[in-house]
Amino acid sequence: MIASSRPFLSPPARLCPTGRSRFTPASHLWQALVVAALLSSARPVSADRVSELTLTQHYLRRGPLQDLATAERARRRAAALIPPYLPNPGLSFRREQSFGAGVAFATTVAGIGLRFEIGGRHGLRRESAAAAAEALRAEQAATRLDGVCELRRLALASAEAEDKARISRTAQTRLDQLVSDLAALVHAGERAAFELRQLRLSASAHRRGLRRDEARLAAVNAELSAWTGLTVSGVSPTTPATVPELEALLRSSRRHPLLRALELHARLAQVHVRLARRGWVPDVELFGSYRRDEAGGGASGHGYEAGLGLTVPISDWGQRDGAVARAEGALSRAQLGLAAQRLAARIRALHREGAQLSRALDKEDPRELRTFHEEAVRRYRAGIAGLSALLEALRTVESEELARAKTAWQLRAIHLALACQAGRLPEATLDAELRRLSK
Repeated sequence: MIASSRPFLSPPARLCPTGRSRFTPASHLWQALVVAALLSSARPVSADRVSELTLTQHYLRRGPLQDLATAERARRRAAALIPPYLPNPGLSFRREQSFGAGVAFATTVAGIGLRFEIGGRHGLRRESAAAAAEALRAEQAATRLDGVCELRRLALASAEAEDKARISRTAQTRLDQLVSDLAALVHAGERAAFELRQLRLSASAHRRGLRRDEARLAAVNAELSAWTGLTVSGVSPTTPATVPELEALLRSSRRHPLLRALELHARLAQVHVRLARRGWVPDVELFGSYRRDEAGGGASGHGYEAGLGLTVPISDWGQRDGAVARAEGALSRAQLGLAAQRLAARIRALHREGAQLSRALDKEDPRELRTFHEEAVRRYRAGIAGLSALLEALRTVESEELARAKTAWQLRAIHLALACQAGRLPEATLDAELRRLSK
């Protein structure tokens, strides 16, 4: 935006008391140059651009993210593993030798034992492992969704910064043209050098603001390049400047991966409670052995032994494990309710804001801005208004263009935020890509 609010130039002519204007030929030339500069618009040089959709696809398909997805799947498979129903057997070997009354005795025993869980505990452990793996899958999906949403916010920030720089660059071109034209008139003696210095200072201040906008654009594009591996020089937005339907957003938010993860953690805690309640069930051990006895006189004997053993819990039957599982379940359910409430509240707030911005944007007529600019030019041509009034109109036009552009970009940002809060992306193809990576 033009930095100074003071008039840049004096009017090209003063009105006589009779109401007739005294214009010199050079003043007519100056007036024509100013009008031509103001009616011309600067267009940026076209360059290769990348869409939001392409950026997101490259981010999801990059090597590091694919390696992460592979590692996550391996971790989930490991979390789902449990010991087999048939446990590892325990082998034993023992040899005893004793001496007494001049006779030596030797005993050799070889045995095997198997310990079993009864009471359905093995099935509960299997259910617990499956729930833990699913909860891990949901957490990883939520983390990946957050990364995609952050990338999309950067992409929209790049497109907005480029749009802002374009508007400022157009105003800067008009100012630079005015400086060039006025310098020619000062050289011809038609204008004071002070007016030229004032206009140059204003153009320089405006140029510093433009350089800040361009630096911000370059920084965001560099970050996008690091995220995606692409050389990003510009972004074409694909997020629409619209507001989705509220009820559809609320329904979708109930399937948000974060809520799914908390729900699975609550279910996992419930399984642990059921498992702890069976702490009183004894462990069963089956064992068998072969025994051989040898005496010093050459006499020997052998035989087989088999038996059943029970490990009976007397003081510890899972009280602590049950208390911890119940507390974790209560915590997960409370976190689930709080997260669902926050998601719904955030969606309603964003939807209300977006609806109001959309109505305000719909009421604005871009033709009104063009009409205002053309009217200011016509008034200047007719000598009704001076150059300072025309420059003030130029500042107003630039300010209004920036404000309307900001409103449109805010609508896109709200659409993206609503999609992320609802746990889905604006494009169905990307939703399918995220689900594929979460498998």
